[in-house]
Amino acid sequence: VRQNVLGRGPLSADALLRLFVCVDCRGCRSYCDHDNDLASVLQAARAEIADAGALPAPVAEYLGTLAAAGRPADRPEADWPGQGLVDDGATGRVALFLGCQGTSLDPGPAAAALAAARRLGPTRLLPAGLGCCGHPLWRWGDRRGFAAHAARFAEHLAAFGPSLEVVVVD
Repeated sequence: VRQNVLGRGPLSADALLRLFVCVDCRGCRSYCDHDNDLASVLQAARAEIADAGALPAPVAEYLGTLAAAGRPADRPEADWPGQGLVDDGATGRVALFLGCQGTSLDPGPAAAALAAARRLGPTRLLPAGLGCCGHPLWRWGDRRGFAAHAARFAEHLAAFGPSLEVVVVD
């Protein structure tokens, strides 16, 4: 990110955009003999880029939409992975939040998560209207946007009770 420290000048627009292509799966660690945590380095670089106001236009647009709508534009509420799951109306301390990275096209992980959460006790299924937990904001470097989003998300969760234990699947 700081090529100018090496005397090479700022990164090109293409090079900046490439820093956001990685999905932080950490799969590259299996190929690295040095056990480098590239995903964490990329996340730190993205935060530096965001703080400098230099996010690539497509990334800034995506994050802006997420911040405004409360969920990524490519994950509409109609695609929520909890469709078809039966909320048993439980009012216990355990709740399941199905994040925006799941999809109704593959409901298996959501159903398995609900079954696992129910082993902890009566489990309520949090509604799709809660939106996104904000993780893409963090992952792509918008730390301030993430903090604001997380505060709003926490307020929504607080409405479900003070001792709620949330199982997040994303």
